[in-house]
Amino acid sequence: MHLVDVFRALPAADRDRVRIAFISVDPRRDSPEQLKNYLSYFDPAFVGLVGPKDEIDRATGAFGASYAFVHKPGDPSDNYNVMHSANVYLINPKGEWELIYDAQKLQQPEKVAVDIEHVGHG
Repeated sequence: MHLVDVFRALPAADRDRVRIAFISVDPRRDSPEQLKNYLSYFDPAFVGLVGPKDEIDRATGAFGASYAFVHKPGDPSDNYNVMHSANVYLINPKGEWELIYDAQKLQQPEKVAVDIEHVGHG
């Protein structure tokens, strides 16, 4: 929900140039349709990305993110929890990582919006 506040804190002209993308690390459960439905609760401009494990690993590795699937002994293979980092990354127009935000930093949407404008116009 903090990303909704950040997105809405941006000037309207910048909202058209900014993409908020959620990357799923669980393609087994998260189809493109399921992600689209989930993201509809936030903002229609948000996009969801999912792909094969090797692409997910490449993306998470590039940002130092992590994830793991946790099974309880004796549970069926499709009964698991997904543990993942919850950081948000600001990527510049060249596709390079600029800044990282944790949940606490995202509680300052106006400041994050200023960072986005600065990076986007840099």
